[in-house]
Amino acid sequence: GNHSEEVTASHGDASLIMYQNREPVSARFDVVDLDPYGTAAPFLDAAVQSVQDGGLLAVTCTDLAVLCGNHSEACHAKYGST
Repeated sequence: GNHSEEVTASHGDASLIMYQNREPVSARFDVVDLDPYGTAAPFLDAAVQSVQDGGLLAVTCTDLAVLCGNHSEACHAKYGST
């Protein structure tokens, strides 16, 4: 069938789009999939606020070396921890 109403593509600032869809509650997303190049930290606040209660928030980070401790300075700068 036609699912064009179920998926909407956007080209713009991801955080801004997510913040714009916090209210009304009916505007929130059923699924938010964060898969940035590098850390997802800058997007987490907006993503949590824009996903429906009971919705799906998927987060993938490509900076595994930082998370595993290979670059502790970068881990502290990006995440506030080591």
